[in-house]
Amino acid sequence: MLSANPGCFVDGQCTSSLFVDEWPSDDAQECLEHCQTDKDCQFFTQYDLDSRCVGFANCGEFETDSCQQCYTGEVLCQGKGFA
Repeated sequence: MLSANPGCFVDGQCTSSLFVDEWPSDDAQECLEHCQTDKDCQFFTQYDLDSRCVGFANCGEFETDSCQQCYTGEVLCQGKGFA
């Protein structure tokens, strides 16, 4: 399912988005912190199955049913303890 911008720590992934960078990351909290250190990063998607974080300048589309164990949020999200 496609929807508008995701909000904070929502199951799903950004697609059709402008790539900024990619980092190794163990969880969505760490992914958020990586995104917050890059001035161009406005959205992030954490991929738990392969422990990576992808930062985006925008979230062109947000898909909720195409990715297992993916969490997405905006750079302005407050920390939320994912373990």
